[in-house]
Amino acid sequence: MTGQNSKETMATPPPIQMLELISGFWISRCVYIAAKLGIADLVTDGAKTAEELAA
Repeated sequence: MTGQNSKETMATPPPIQMLELISGFWISRCVYIAAKLGIADLVTDGAKTAEELAA
């Protein structure tokens, strides 16, 4: 960031900005955990239920 606020940032209330930061963290954490657990490798043949993934 350059220290200059864009019009979009100025129009977004601080609580919404905080929520966006937090939800961004949650999403990145979910992607990390999915990679750590190898979920993509488990579903290469198609969708599976939670029970099938846990087996």
